[in-house]
Amino acid sequence: MIDLAGGFKDIYLQVKCALGIDRNGRIGGTVRLHRDQIPSSPKFVYVFCLLDRRKMELSRIWVVPSAIYYKRAYRTLLPKGMIQFNFDYRTAGDDRWDPYEVTREELGPRLVKLIRSAAKRGSRINREALTGRWIALAA
Repeated sequence: MIDLAGGFKDIYLQVKCALGIDRNGRIGGTVRLHRDQIPSSPKFVYVFCLLDRRKMELSRIWVVPSAIYYKRAYRTLLPKGMIQFNFDYRTAGDDRWDPYEVTREELGPRLVKLIRSAAKRGSRINREALTGRWIALAA
């Protein structure tokens, strides 16, 4: 969770970090959810990134609102009512995800923009729908 100082206009992030580019020149990430529990709100955001292990820094970052991610991601139906959404970025360029890529310098301002946008819409998120393992961050 990330909050602006002085308010509870928070957003919730799930971060998925790839450690390298695969042999096909792609960066990947997956989200597995129960088909009946897909949290979609302007306050829920996925961050996909590529870690440069030599420098120990994020070399590529994409900030994707959940509703957009679910529409653009490739889907795989899994047993037991589960669904997997696949972030699959072609490093040669990918129209599906390019609009959501940010630099490290742009990351903070982009998150603040999403916080303000969600607050203007009066968005609420169903916290019960947020299941799994989460890291809470406070600004």
